[in-house]
Amino acid sequence: MTNPFDILVLTAANEAQADGYRAQLAWRRANGLIHPDTETRVITDPGGRRVGSLGATLNVLAQVAGGRGVEAFAGRRILICHSGGDSRRTPAYAAQGKVFTPVPATGPAGQPLALFDLILRTVSALPAPAGGHVLITSGDVLLTFDHASVDFSRPGVTGVAYFGPVERGSRHGVYVPSGFGANPQRTECVPVVDFLQKPSEPEARACGAVDPFGHVAVDTGLISLTPEVCARLVKAAGVPSAVPAVPGDGESVECRRGKNAQRSMLNAQRSMGGKTGLLDAITGGDCPPLDLYEELTMAVAPRFDEARYLERFVTARGRDAAHRRRMRAFYRALRGVPFHVNIVPYCEFFHIGSSRELLAGFSGLSRTAQAYGFANGSGACVTGSGETGRAFVFNARIECPFTTGAALVESVHAAACAGLELEGENILTGLPPEATVAVRLPPGTGLVVLPVGARDWAAVAYGLDDDFKTPFSTGNAGVPPATRPCLFLNTPIERVLARAGMRPGRVWRGDERDGLWRARLWRVGQLDDVLAEAMTLARLAAEGAEGPAERAARRGTRYSLAELLPRVNPARLLAVRAEIRRQVNLLNVAERVLNNDALPAAEVCGEIRTGEEAARALRQLAGLLDGAALGKPLLRARILRLMAMISEAFDTQIAVHALPSCLSEVAAAVAVSFEPCRLPRRAAILHDQVVWVTTPVRIDFAGGWSDTPPICTERGGTVLNAAVTLNGLYPVQVMAKLNTAGCIRLSSIDLGERKEIRTTAELLDHHDPHDWAALAKAALILAGIGPSRREEPLAKWLKALGGGLDLTIFSSLPKGSGMGTSSILGAAVIACLDRVLGVPFNTDRLIRMTSILEQRMCTGGGWQDQVGGIMPGVKLIRTQPGPDQTVSMRWTVFDMSEGSELKQRCLLYFTGQKRMARNILQNVVSGYLARDPAILRTVEALKVSALATKEALDAQDIDGFAAGVARYWELKKSIDPGSTNAPIEALLASVSRETEAALLPGAGGGGFIFMIAKSAAAAERIRASFEAHPPNAHARFFDFDVDRQGLKVTVL
Repeated sequence: MTNPFDILVLTAANEAQADGYRAQLAWRRANGLIHPDTETRVITDPGGRRVGSLGATLNVLAQVAGGRGVEAFAGRRILICHSGGDSRRTPAYAAQGKVFTPVPATGPAGQPLALFDLILRTVSALPAPAGGHVLITSGDVLLTFDHASVDFSRPGVTGVAYFGPVERGSRHGVYVPSGFGANPQRTECVPVVDFLQKPSEPEARACGAVDPFGHVAVDTGLISLTPEVCARLVKAAGVPSAVPAVPGDGESVECRRGKNAQRSMLNAQRSMGGKTGLLDAITGGDCPPLDLYEELTMAVAPRFDEARYLERFVTARGRDAAHRRRMRAFYRALRGVPFHVNIVPYCEFFHIGSSRELLAGFSGLSRTAQAYGFANGSGACVTGSGETGRAFVFNARIECPFTTGAALVESVHAAACAGLELEGENILTGLPPEATVAVRLPPGTGLVVLPVGARDWAAVAYGLDDDFKTPFSTGNAGVPPATRPCLFLNTPIERVLARAGMRPGRVWRGDERDGLWRARLWRVGQLDDVLAEAMTLARLAAEGAEGPAERAARRGTRYSLAELLPRVNPARLLAVRAEIRRQVNLLNVAERVLNNDALPAAEVCGEIRTGEEAARALRQLAGLLDGAALGKPLLRARILRLMAMISEAFDTQIAVHALPSCLSEVAAAVAVSFEPCRLPRRAAILHDQVVWVTTPVRIDFAGGWSDTPPICTERGGTVLNAAVTLNGLYPVQVMAKLNTAGCIRLSSIDLGERKEIRTTAELLDHHDPHDWAALAKAALILAGIGPSRREEPLAKWLKALGGGLDLTIFSSLPKGSGMGTSSILGAAVIACLDRVLGVPFNTDRLIRMTSILEQRMCTGGGWQDQVGGIMPGVKLIRTQPGPDQTVSMRWTVFDMSEGSELKQRCLLYFTGQKRMARNILQNVVSGYLARDPAILRTVEALKVSALATKEALDAQDIDGFAAGVARYWELKKSIDPGSTNAPIEALLASVSRETEAALLPGAGGGGFIFMIAKSAAAAERIRASFEAHPPNAHARFFDFDVDRQGLKVTVL
């Protein structure tokens, strides 16, 4: 989403529909389809009455304002999606509302999408004015157009239109822009002089709406209101300043308080002196429905004078004097509001207005279908015997025999069903897996299955030509005759009722003749029973015959669609679709892993509920390892991590092998193009010469973890760190000298350890990270001092070298210090050995060889440690995605001169706690390979934060730098809670009032603390406190300085 909304409002016709909408929004938030910072609200039309799009808009604006004025809207981006219709012409999705009509497309994580999701995606891509705005759209139309051509920066009211034929304009609103003659086909934001609603061609021409090419500016329904206009509308509606706000911020609040919102507002208005204006009349049912695209647009159109306005909306409609007063006041309150329209180059409407449009809409070729990837078979798996023919099947699992003609099949799980027979032009939706009876639909009919209450079901059969809006008339007094027949199952309803033995007096009550909408035709009960009866009615309409058993089956209470919809259980409705999605997902585990790089392993594991399902998934993944994943180590690592998680959850033995194997694949990816030395080489130094290497260590200020394979390999890394000396000395040093003993002698000065190596087997034993000599042994092989193959004798290689080798290493810092010591020591050893062999110094090679070294030692690790020590200064280090992690660097200013602010405020303290980074690193890498969404988000935040922290240093903004360091520490703890522990947190808490920021460098869990005090005096107080009360005998302060030299190689 390019520009997420601060508040997203759906309007609903009644509280039952609102409950369904809240359930849908809650599911979307849980599944990542709504931005986490967007507050959602569902607001019902006042009193459950039809108040029109303007009435609903005024109601929403008043509740959002909450008694405030323009400040309630300033700087906020608010979406109002009008979705309060009954969906009478599309019964397949009347239960969830048109706005949540499913579409044959999936979200970024494979989520099934609905019209709402695509509408939200479209409008989120529109520009967001800096001052804020309210954007209004319709929930039953998806628009496809060029977002870049839209400008909402103008004051007042701004619409969106496109040029279309006059005939099309006769079915829509039409803008009359100014200056048509000068540039009739311009696509820009222009002033509006008039607005027409469904004008005939003569009317459009008379008003100057037709350009020289015979086109008019057709309204798309999108309207943007500036904060000032919103406040003006609320005032024009007569809302007093003391009206309370409706709490939002989540569906739970809406569920608790949504029913009382309008009542509270009305009570507040009346407590301030009775009826106060238009909104009070709307709320109290004293106002007819008001249309946003008539009463509002025409009130702000400059040519629409007051007399014309009142004639159209009061006199011509026979409204009373009170309504005239209200509309006059509304009109006058809005006069002078600027009115503009964006005319975009093209626009396509995707509108589902009827069952036939629904059937044809998804399968046709259109810009919309291409733009959103509509696909037959989306989210579907068909394994039953038969032919789908021309059926469009999505979000479905069909395991039974079937035959179909042209049909739409969605949200169908035909598992135990005896068969599906769709004879052509059918719509089948909502069939749950519990159905066992065969489903047969005659041509031109649809069937929707609805969960009612806690356990019951209803099955509604309908004809594609049925119109639940058409009234039924038998000539009763007071009931106007219908202008067209009321069809039920494509047949005049009176014929179907006669065939079924149903009397109109039982189908409708009293003079109630609201057509199919209120016709009591449907029973509620056991699933197979209601399915059988619905199909019986469909057959009666198509074939015109029945037997006595079928008449008996129709005894009992029946309900109309108007009565059924409030009884539909939204949770069960979502559960049916969720189970279909789960079943289809489990049948396509391998395909999903292959095609969706961001697929969370936890999501797959959560879908598996039985050991049998786990075994099926593991077989699919094993097949992937042996097929498409061959030669792709990072894909194999992801697959193995998923296999390990499934195995752990269902207690299989695969987990024992899968997790180490996935980390081995990561190591293979790092060394993908590395070729070990195959032949021994001669030394490039004399026997009496010594190669001496010194290096600083590093402190990371931001971005760590983004440099770690496979994160950096797949996403690139961005790190800000510093090369530092401690107490004026280089903490890491390495020396090498040839010997005449014919062996390799390793020494560690700081550990007081020695080891003599005479065989290749001893040299290759370097995989234990607890072995102090593992690093040196692995480096000797990588550098080519010793062989990498066990069958080659070490003595042969040393003879070619010109003698044995003494290698001495020294680190003044303990393991687990967090200062990158291990990696920097590895880089120093490789640099030293390279010089022994006469290999020219190359920074990129040294960085890469050190990364391979860490993988060989099974400690993992990224490139920031060695880069931090090899390269001097404070620098921003970046790499691009790919196996070649060549770094680019940009240096910044970090003034540690005597008396500088950084020198006075920065402290480095050794805690005395030691912890190896390996376990932390394994946790993070494992979580990343599992595509933990939180880790993926944190990785991106780490990179962004590194850039911001570097910019603060560039500007010498020390407080900004401190904020970046503090943010980095929070992100570190977020990506792995093991980065800290109770003793560390207690230590940090003891000086929290004195510090602006503090963090543990490296992976954390122990080692050093880097602190930025709030002032020089605060730094002195911290030092005094820790020196007086150290947490242990090893804890102490270190002086540090930024090193300007980096790694240095000297031959003595």
